[in-house]
Amino acid sequence: MSQDSDASPVERILDAAGRVIVAQGVVKARVGHIADEAGLGRATLYRYFGTREDVFVAYAEREMDRFLAELLVVAGRKRSVRARVIEAVAFAVEGIATRPPMAAFFAPDALAIAALIPARSTRLLPHALEALRALLTPADGCAGLAEDTNVAALGEWLVRMVLSLAMLPYPPRQGAPLRAFIGALLPAEGLFAASAPARD
Repeated sequence: MSQDSDASPVERILDAAGRVIVAQGVVKARVGHIADEAGLGRATLYRYFGTREDVFVAYAEREMDRFLAELLVVAGRKRSVRARVIEAVAFAVEGIATRPPMAAFFAPDALAIAALIPARSTRLLPHALEALRALLTPADGCAGLAEDTNVAALGEWLVRMVLSLAMLPYPPRQGAPLRAFIGALLPAEGLFAASAPARD
């Protein structure tokens, strides 16, 4: 049980939710378990979150913000937009697999619950698209997107690619094979500008 008195009640609840999700899985995680792990009463938890799903949404939003901050740093090191897109998708897929709380939401029995989170969140998809737009600005002298590229549609397609690879991780790929696989799925023409060489 965590008794971190320096953290706010909301942060204690979300930290506890992450530990409970890892220990018991998303489906079996209950409000009582989370409150106990946080060292708080259920009444206190319900002052901040109306339902278990509200806790999950808030937890997902917080972790997504942290994850996107890391992704922007890692993928932003690539110079061309194409290389950034490949690295962003690969980083997301690998990150989900190697972070137990995130991986728990992609367990077969948790998918129905996980599917509700984006629909109930007002932040997840907008923040993901905001991060994508930042990555789509090329470094000096490198190719960007074609002028007629629909950024919103591209963003949705990339999110769906990440979700598909995370939900169906077989055959398993990581590192260079994963990046080669993602690169092979990107259109060879029409998506990225050809006015400058695409460099990493």
